[in-house]
Amino acid sequence: MINFDKVKKALDNSDQEREKQIPISREIVRLSKKIIYSIHRNENTDTKLKEIKILLKKLITISKASPKLLYSGPVKIAIQEYVEAVAFDHFVENQKLIAYSEEFLDEEYYLMGLCDLSGELVRKAIQEGINKNTKLVIKIREVIDELYYKILELDLRNGELRKKSDGIKYDLKKLDDLAFNLSLK
Repeated sequence: MINFDKVKKALDNSDQEREKQIPISREIVRLSKKIIYSIHRNENTDTKLKEIKILLKKLITISKASPKLLYSGPVKIAIQEYVEAVAFDHFVENQKLIAYSEEFLDEEYYLMGLCDLSGELVRKAIQEGINKNTKLVIKIREVIDELYYKILELDLRNGELRKKSDGIKYDLKKLDDLAFNLSLK
């Protein structure tokens, strides 16, 4: 008879660690959305950004107890949302894309977060267009164009990332239309 005690114990431990991840991951996702919403409303996000960085460190620490959990659904989604939020904040402050950092854990999580950022930048550009800030609309279009070009250079094997990167093409089209319409005024 095969002894599965060791296997069962490992699976049970992994499941316990995953259960610890889930509420922290949800909180990171929730806070990421609040940060993005606050940025769109021109509100200060410093406190929320500090809070989310603490949560991310906690999530990674918990996940390291069972390294395969670093690549599980809850962590993946939380980090993508985190990247999107901090990248949006970085863009608003610096008018450029945020560089990859170890805090993003995985290059694909970083890229997926940037792909999601594209949609938020379109929303920002539309708002800026309404406010007649054509310069920023053009800057956003240039940044999205650069992101799209850089992603096209990659050999994407991850189907989810490839699908998200396709969305940038449509965001770029929206920005082209917006820039064109603004040029007519």
